Amino acid sequence: MSGIAALVLAADSLTDGSPRALGRWGKTTTVEHVVDLVEPLFETRVVVLGIDGDRVADEIDLGDAIVVVDPEWSEGVSSPLRAGLDTLIRATKVDHVVVIDVAAPQIDVGVLRELIDGHMATPHALPGRRLGDQAATVGKYRYTRAGPIVLARELWERFLSLEGPMPILQVLSAHPDWVAEVWIDRLPPVEVHDAEDLASIAPKA
Repeated sequence: MSGIAALVLAADSLTDGSPRALGRWGKTTTVEHVVDLVEPLFETRVVVLGIDGDRVADEIDLGDAIVVVDPEWSEGVSSPLRAGLDTLIRATKVDHVVVIDVAAPQIDVGVLRELIDGHMATPHALPGRRLGDQAATVGKYRYTRAGPIVLARELWERFLSLEGPMPILQVLSAHPDWVAEVWIDRLPPVEVHDAEDLASIAPKA
């Protein structure tokens, strides 16, 4: 999809301190699984690593994705998001980004397409729109909002000013006029906190 990029956040750690990016997903890692899954959809893919970032980058194969190592990853989700958006602003000409958190690695390509289609049909794409008018699109999974999240470029500057562990969805909840929802008739993706969580949803090697 031209004009839209995937931003994969894989900077933090599991509860045992190991890099989340290296969590096992069958015969591969969670971050490789997510990047491979979205590769056919997006010409531009940016992956933000954090903990042990240089070592992680050496141990995995992310193809031609742009890899960013965020030294301030421990600040919380705001820092890897800033690092990814800043890279997109400097290195690409895309106008929209799908933010995907490896903490929820059960990515459904069909849902991604629904979110993108819904996003491109919202008022932000029309002439005369107001700044921020439905420039973010989120899935509503049986009454619960969850990622992935699509952001139009006009909102990126707002997120570049964020600091600390403030989740994207929390920011969007404070600005309802920014948000369009796509109804997803299923439970939200499972968020992984530790190796046991990951093993419960990952395919067997």
